[in-house]
Formats: sequence, structure tokens, C-alpha cells
Amino acid sequence: MLPIPSTGEPASFGERAPVQEAQLGWQGARFLRLSPQRSQLPGSFGLFGKKDEPPCPDQGAVEPTLAPWEILFSARAAGGMTANIDELLRIASPALSESTPRLTEECSALAGALARELLALLWARNGFYAFESALHVRLVSDLIGELGIEEWNAPYLWRSSYRGLADNLLFLAEDIFGGQFGIADGAVHRFDPETGDRQQIATSLDAWADLVLSESRSQTGWPLAHEWQERFGALPKGKRLVPRLPLVLGGEFKVANLHALESVKAMRFYADLAIQLHNARDGSQVQLRIVE
Repeated sequence: MLPIPSTGEPASFGERAPVQEAQLGWQGARFLRLSPQRSQLPGSFGLFGKKDEPPCPDQGAVEPTLAPWEILFSARAAGGMTANIDELLRIASPALSESTPRLTEECSALAGALARELLALLWARNGFYAFESALHVRLVSDLIGELGIEEWNAPYLWRSSYRGLADNLLFLAEDIFGGQFGIADGAVHRFDPETGDRQQIATSLDAWADLVLSESRSQTGWPLAHEWQERFGALPKGKRLVPRLPLVLGGEFKVANLHALESVKAMRFYADLAIQLHNARDGSQVQLRIVE
């Protein structure tokens, strides 16, 4: 995904992103001044259920030998997360689920060295939107109507359509176009859905949050999310704004080139394009499928 051109900050926007709650509602305006939830150690309940109770063997968890309070304390959860995570949560929506987040063994293995940070982030806010819904951080839950991290990373959903290009990443968040943020090899990577290319962008979730906050235009695409929602209303849950003519093929960063599409359909559309580009020779043609 090509970087979004910088045209300067609109005068009506705040320090790092716009606040348009009255116009766009919860789903449209995700840049809200909120304090992080669950910022203190749990009393009678921990990350894995009741206090001091180990997880059930069939549930899976992050490093079962590590006590829940150790995970939280190592992430400074007793007094809040790291500064950048705190700031990101302060301007984000409420949690998408109030259930206690648990990572399966498979997700934990993919997260690797960042599993603790990811679980601590999800404990502080189990899924959220920010930057007018441009940034979507997935939850861990069986909540109906929301694809959580485990479901989103299932090979059958869309990953297998990339024929290996999307393997060995744990995808946890996405920008307005469906560009994915994933964890691999102890670092955060950006996955370009149009090409299947990946690039390491941060060595921790705190560094990733800093990048998202400081380069919110290019990392989330919120200016186009703002403009699209002003014209068409709040972006429906579970959808992203997909270019009719892909950006990699010369499509423009304009609202006229964007339409709302279900996230899974969007990724399958992108995967078809990425595979063609990956196997294309110089001068060959690309066939675009129309997906509505």
C-alpha cells in the first residue's frame, strides 16, 4: 500500500487526530478522550479466570507457567501501560468486549517474544477502534459479529488465498484499507494486502503505538476515513474502504475510488491481486475481479 500523501492538518482536527463524535457516532468517530480500562491488577479474577487458577488444558494460554499478575506487572499494568500505549488507548473507543482475553497456544507461538505485550494490551482494552475507525485493533473473544484475533488468523478465512505470502504472522490490527499489522520474529510488521509484501516497522508494541500516533496519516489512513464518513455516514462494523482501482496499479487516494467492503471479502480480493502480481512477468496483464 502506497503512503498517503501529506496535505497538512485540517484546522478542525485535534493534536493527533479528529474528534467528530456528534456527526459520525461511535463507529465513525473513534478518536475519543477516554482513560484506559482495567488499568489496575484484578482482584478476584486474573487473565486465566479465577485468581491463581491455571487455564484449562484445551484453552491454551501464553506461557502457562507465568502467573497472570506477572504478565500485567511486567507491562506496568498496575499503573497503566507504557506511555505510547496509554496515549493510544486514551484516544480510542471503549473495549469491543469486556470478556477476559486469552491467547491460544497457536496465537501465542506466532506472537513469540511479544506475546506478553499483546496480552497486556488486550487486557487493558480488549479490541478497539481509533482515528475515526481507521485503526482497528482486534479483540480476543467469542463475541458474535466480531472476528477476533484467533478467527481472523485462521488459514481458511482468507490467509490461504495468499498461498504462503501471509504465513508466519499474527495479524492483530488493520488500517482503513485493510492493510494489516502483524507480529513475527519478535517485531511488528506491516503487511501490504495488495502485493503481499511485509516490512518490519517496530520492535515492540509500544514502538508500534508511537509510530501510529506520530505518523497517523500514513499508518491508519484517517483523512480518507474522515472524508468518506462525512459523505456516506459511519463505516459499518466489519468493513474497510477498498480501492476500486488498486493503489499499486495507479488508483488514486480519493473517496471516489473507495467503497466499503467486508473485511474478509477485501482480503480475498487483495490476495487474488497479490498472487497475480507475485507471479507476473514484465508486460503481463492483471485481471481484476469485481467484488461488492
